[in-house]
Amino acid sequence: MYVIASYHYPLETIEYAGRTCYMSQDKITAGSAAKFVSKIKNVGHLSVLEHSRLIICEPDDMDKARSILYVVALEHPEIEMSTYLNGAVFSGNYRAWLDLLSALRKHCHNSGWWSGIGNCNIELVDELYELLVKHNPAVFADDTLLLSNTESIIQDISSKYHDIEISILDYCIPNYSIAEQHGAMTVRIKGGSRCLTHELVRHRKASFSQQSQRYVDESGFPYVIPEEIIHAGANALTEYTSSIKHSSEVYSKLQASYDLKKQIARYVLPNATVSEIVMTATWKWWKHFFSLRCSSKAQPEMQTIAYMIRDLSKTIYLGSF
Repeated sequence: MYVIASYHYPLETIEYAGRTCYMSQDKITAGSAAKFVSKIKNVGHLSVLEHSRLIICEPDDMDKARSILYVVALEHPEIEMSTYLNGAVFSGNYRAWLDLLSALRKHCHNSGWWSGIGNCNIELVDELYELLVKHNPAVFADDTLLLSNTESIIQDISSKYHDIEISILDYCIPNYSIAEQHGAMTVRIKGGSRCLTHELVRHRKASFSQQSQRYVDESGFPYVIPEEIIHAGANALTEYTSSIKHSSEVYSKLQASYDLKKQIARYVLPNATVSEIVMTATWKWWKHFFSLRCSSKAQPEMQTIAYMIRDLSKTIYLGSF
């Protein structure tokens, strides 16, 4: 059993996604990622672990591979699998692997195997644990003393159009024959509206970490003005901006005059409010996303970011597009 592909900056990508929720990216330094990931793991905020991916191969022993396949199929639908010749390939995000490992160890602890899965014994689970820990101790090790600091800073690939900025934070591309099913890409989207992010999160096969209006102060928030509003004329633009200005004033007043928390005051914020979001999906699901959102029937703002992501992704992987 061995790792055949993974993200280039797994911990750094997870840290950036996690800090996006609180807009605390200014705290990122060389070496901060491992400590951040260990902390969120300890407090149980595991969703951000979905922004890194690991692909494992079991090449020789079909009985062993089959036992893992059964366990994967039964235990975690987010682990992708495919068989070839005498072996199998498995892939999943870090949270999925962590969940699966925890479940396997729990079931195998007392009896020596998981009832009904004959060859899935303690030795096999230990082998998987050792492989995962060797790959990334900050995420998978039981003992935090195994935690090692990294010194990497993400070298993202970016493009900008007006106020929208798209960046590829990380990706993995295994052998092209399995790339779409098992590979993945993580993208940061800056400058889009809450209208945009509301539509994005409907792609339920993807993983998201978004700027939180519950924790981030939105006083004087930036907002998106659709081109259609501008083209509708000066009166329409005045009505639009006046409405947003009023929402901003009420938001601030609810906190200052009535001592209400941000999580309550945010109810008056408009969908035009700018929000940053990080999105991760397999190449298969990115291809599906482009087929829907690069259509003339899609909402204009969504079309813009879909084309930007698609064109940027072509610089690293042409296989699906």
